[in-house]
Amino acid sequence: MRFFLICLVFQASCFLAQKQYQFPEYFNPAFDMKPEEIHKSLMKQDLKGSKLDIERYITTVVYGEQFKLDNNTVYLNWNEVEKYINNIAIAILPPNAMNKNLNFFIGRSHYSDANVSRFGNLIFNVGKIYNEENETFLAYDLAIEASHYLFKHMLRDDAEAIRLQADSFAIAVLKGKKLIHDSVIKVVLKKGDPEPKGKKYGDVINKTIYIVNTKYFLDSITFKKLKKIAGEERKKLAFEDCDFDHCLKYAFVDYLTEPKNLKNLYYIIESIRRTMYSKVELRKTGFLTENSGGLDLYYYNKSILYEPEYIFSNEEDFIKAKEHNFFMNKNKPFNTYEEGFRFFIDQALKNNFNEANYSLALDFYALNKTDSTQKYLNKYLKNGIGLYSEMAQSMVDKGHPYIEKGKTFVLYNNVEHLSEDLFNYYLSRKRKLTNSDFKNEIGKDSNSITVLLVNELLGVNPKKLNQTQKLMNSIFSLYNDDDKEMCKKITRNSHYAGEDKVLPDKFKKNFLIYAPEWYSWYKENNCNKLFFIDVRYHYFEFINEIEYYNFYTVIF
Repeated sequence: MRFFLICLVFQASCFLAQKQYQFPEYFNPAFDMKPEEIHKSLMKQDLKGSKLDIERYITTVVYGEQFKLDNNTVYLNWNEVEKYINNIAIAILPPNAMNKNLNFFIGRSHYSDANVSRFGNLIFNVGKIYNEENETFLAYDLAIEASHYLFKHMLRDDAEAIRLQADSFAIAVLKGKKLIHDSVIKVVLKKGDPEPKGKKYGDVINKTIYIVNTKYFLDSITFKKLKKIAGEERKKLAFEDCDFDHCLKYAFVDYLTEPKNLKNLYYIIESIRRTMYSKVELRKTGFLTENSGGLDLYYYNKSILYEPEYIFSNEEDFIKAKEHNFFMNKNKPFNTYEEGFRFFIDQALKNNFNEANYSLALDFYALNKTDSTQKYLNKYLKNGIGLYSEMAQSMVDKGHPYIEKGKTFVLYNNVEHLSEDLFNYYLSRKRKLTNSDFKNEIGKDSNSITVLLVNELLGVNPKKLNQTQKLMNSIFSLYNDDDKEMCKKITRNSHYAGEDKVLPDKFKKNFLIYAPEWYSWYKENNCNKLFFIDVRYHYFEFINEIEYYNFYTVIF
């Protein structure tokens, strides 16, 4: 019974995390920038440069901006967070700045980045919100990005002058609101830089300006609440993007201060397991060092536990965790990914977390250890309802994930259109006009085939698009570059150019073993086969709709 309750608590916590932002069923027309009208208006203006260059630039900028909204790159109407960010902007920016069409969006990315477009759409990533130390740092970074729009920095290429002007503006804004004063501005030098003598901050080249002794000025409770939400959201985003390297780092850092948090344990265990399944060579590799640690750790095959500073994205997290036994004790609890996987499985089972039994069963399946697989599947089912009970039962009955009846689901990703190697959303939107004919041709036998063209969801159904994007992420992340090269084909002028290749046995992987959450999706969509086609269309020019060639990857 205890296992059952723990499982319900975990499912409830996942549900509450999802409640923070819900994707709408339908795209809000308020977010349609009318790119066709903007494009036509800009093309009529007297701009410098060749007609082709102007066309290329305007098409890229205008349609690229609409793509961010259509493609779920930002949260649409995440009211609580957007309102807070907007209130900070109102509190610090001059009134004339707020009257210049600045629009604030929260970026759906775990990376700590922000950017602003020439149209005034300022995107502040959820990962950046988490990494802000307090409101004043957040205000400083908002002011930096706002300055890029106000001073039209995107039309200039003098990077150092832009940096200094942006810093000057942000510092002046905060000083004007008495959030900082001259004595608390310092210049932090890069390693190896000489100490400048008798220079003011504006004279120092290639340095980073930091603000110290900052304070809360709006609402510290709301800031801390949103920072917590942002921390959970960035882990979820990294996991859904199948960026298991970053998800593992984030969850591991949080585990150090919350070792009994079941969600962190789930992210850690599944990130390690899926990494080992798709990249078998990493099983015996030092934990988290292939992308994060120094060269010594990598070459001597030591885990990140020996040099943990590499995995912390901000100083605050490092200060909280640096005294942990993992780092202070000479004897480490594990070294490789495989050892780390078993360690965290044990920790989860000590906390009666039943999902750990299923992760362990899937890992034994990957190692072709049938008896151990069945042992932990039965243990998982015996302990009560779990997240993957239905798939686990099919594995007990059939020896592998099994769905007896269903259609073939054809997932056709036709979003990526490239002109001169630049993404061209104008042509991607144009292709929607031929979607119905193409779809009818592929899915003639509707009794046995269901067809979904991805670009028909853009700017139409954010919720279904998000689910489809997660599915495609899972498919692509299962295969490494060598695998995908075996699946790639090319056509030139509508003729297949290349030789047929058959995936050798060593490349064959079981999608549902890798990502078991999609078993229920198969059942809900009445399918038992998935045929994924990912196409990149190439064109010579930006407005010319004559396709030159395309690459397509086919995975069944």
